[in-house]
Amino acid sequence: MMVCVFIIFLMFPKNSTMNSSHFVKTYIEPDSVLVLVVAALLAMSDAGFNIIANSTIGVNFEGDSEVGFTMLNAMMSFGTGTIFFISSQVDLYWIICMEVIFGTCATLCIVLNAFRTCYRD
Repeated sequence: MMVCVFIIFLMFPKNSTMNSSHFVKTYIEPDSVLVLVVAALLAMSDAGFNIIANSTIGVNFEGDSEVGFTMLNAMMSFGTGTIFFISSQVDLYWIICMEVIFGTCATLCIVLNAFRTCYRD
């Protein structure tokens, strides 16, 4: 995921979420093949992250897993709605920065929880 975010950083201009940026110079010229490759890699990493998050919730909320899945879906929907509404007001680089920060925090939480679960017994 981090490689894809870095390629997006190099491929799209800062204000591409706010207005037309056809003639703005970027580090890497975006072409359709590269955009499709980055989109496919992001989709695969997102699917992998969702599988890990769902299995972690299933392990941690064994007796009442509906609550855990409901909280996960509520937070994911809240994040999607927030990004949808602020994307026309905030530069792309800030959105990418927030994605990196929250993705790193979520990954750390899952890894720490996995170690805690493995060494609990």
